Amino acid sequence: MKKVQFLFVFVMLATLLASCATPTPETITVIETVMVEGTPVVQEVQVEVEKVVTATPAEVDKYGGTFTWGVGDEVPGFSPILNNWGTEIVIFQTTSQPLTWGGENFPSDVVPILAESWERSEDGLVWTIHLRQGVTWSDGVAFTADDVLFTAAAIQDETTTGAEWVRGRYFVNDVPFKFEKVDDYTLTITTDAPVPTLLNDICACIVPKHYFEENGIANADMKASEFNTTKNIGTGPFVISEYRQSEAVIVTANENYWGGKPYLDSIVFRLMPDVQSRIVALQSGEIDFTGISPQYVSELIDNPNINIFTKVVDMQYHLRLNTSKPMLADKRTRQALFIAMDRQAMVQTLKQGYGAVADSPYNPAVSAYEATTTYGYDVEQAKALLTEVGWVMGSDGIWTAETVEGVAPGTKFSLVLDVLYDEDEAVMVLTQSYWKALGIDATIRQIDPNVWAEENNGMIDKKYDVYYSGIGYIGSNGANYNWLVANGALDNDMSYNNETVIDLFNQAKTTEDPAARDALLKEAGAIVWDELPYLPIFYDKRVYAANKNVHFEEADWQVGMVGIFGAPDKIWIEK
Repeated sequence: MKKVQFLFVFVMLATLLASCATPTPETITVIETVMVEGTPVVQEVQVEVEKVVTATPAEVDKYGGTFTWGVGDEVPGFSPILNNWGTEIVIFQTTSQPLTWGGENFPSDVVPILAESWERSEDGLVWTIHLRQGVTWSDGVAFTADDVLFTAAAIQDETTTGAEWVRGRYFVNDVPFKFEKVDDYTLTITTDAPVPTLLNDICACIVPKHYFEENGIANADMKASEFNTTKNIGTGPFVISEYRQSEAVIVTANENYWGGKPYLDSIVFRLMPDVQSRIVALQSGEIDFTGISPQYVSELIDNPNINIFTKVVDMQYHLRLNTSKPMLADKRTRQALFIAMDRQAMVQTLKQGYGAVADSPYNPAVSAYEATTTYGYDVEQAKALLTEVGWVMGSDGIWTAETVEGVAPGTKFSLVLDVLYDEDEAVMVLTQSYWKALGIDATIRQIDPNVWAEENNGMIDKKYDVYYSGIGYIGSNGANYNWLVANGALDNDMSYNNETVIDLFNQAKTTEDPAARDALLKEAGAIVWDELPYLPIFYDKRVYAANKNVHFEEADWQVGMVGIFGAPDKIWIEK
């Protein structure tokens, strides 16, 4: 007799329990209606059947709780179009959002955020941006094209103190991008030359026009406004609810967030400059997450309550040299300092397998990257280069100026190595040892990063000699490396100004063909590698430690440090 199921199960499985625990199998009796074939008349017959079933567990409850993040430095401000120095980047990326975020290949894999879609004109000069509708600011006011135009104008306005860091991204050939409103949710951006990377260039977060207008805050006063110093209004998943200077910043879930309810109720950013203190706090459960230097991994790796994460973020770390200082103006001097450093040994000591020696002015992720062995470790050649420049070795073992251009004869070769963060100290200590061995009077100065920024007037007045920094992953479009070399550009702290290099980068930025763009970038990179306004040391693999109850969900939008494991609204704590 062949049995074919005909109707449905009459008995509901009401006894099954939803649970996060491993479900227990259960035997139940159900009544099925079947067709009996092979009889004179096909009949419906009800039969009892025993079945073993297993309860389906309910989805894990990911909502609620507070995530405590140990961060390393004080917050100079909260505005996403100003500052961009350190911890504040992490914080405002939980509260604020850009139009788009770029992937590895611009613009083909740009991720829409506040912009929902876009088109580009056939001549490549006009971009039409369609904004996401239904988005509100954290105070409930609707987000519109007016906010985008206001943000762009504020960035491009030279009176907006503190926006220097992002201003260069809104220009091409020294001409500002032109933003125009079509309607509340559509705008156009026009450039005087094709900019294939525009959607990456304008990735600054948007600020609310209504807030500044209602409070009578001019662009020149943005830096001093409450929006920057205490709190701000954003479209992100969290809002700043409390700021205790030098102690903590607390963000809470944004009830008006367009992307849905964040998993966490709040995130506490504990301001803890000392990395060892952060490690102790992590071990005790006082904080849930922090970045660590590789040398501290051994303290945590065997702790069953802590997970270690690594993330290749294609950071290139280097020493930035103030080339406006006469002692550092000659490229041969900079080359001498570079080859006097055993960078292979430095990487082994500092990174312990979590990095690699930098062998190019570019990160390996950049399509124009080419490895080179131009600079090895050669102290004798370094001495020869210094002699060529006009330095002579003094009786005290320190080089002294004899015929060095711009340096008074008899001046000793001395450099101050600024340490802005605890994690920088080990790099500078090693650098100091190599340069002292070369015959440089190198001294280390510990200084608060905010004091240092004020001292250098936001890099308008550069007073430093040497400091340690890096440039992060910016996609495969290496044209944005003009951040480091174009005079007055975002990250050109070195006062480096080579017109040929700037022209090559400008050409690359407006070149559509990837192969042609790479050729221009390689040509520019070769010049930078020869002149060394910054000394690339290593490429970094970042290390983070988290309590095992912390979970991160990958998301399409991976921004800055928050995007290490996904969007901030998708971090959850296991109950």
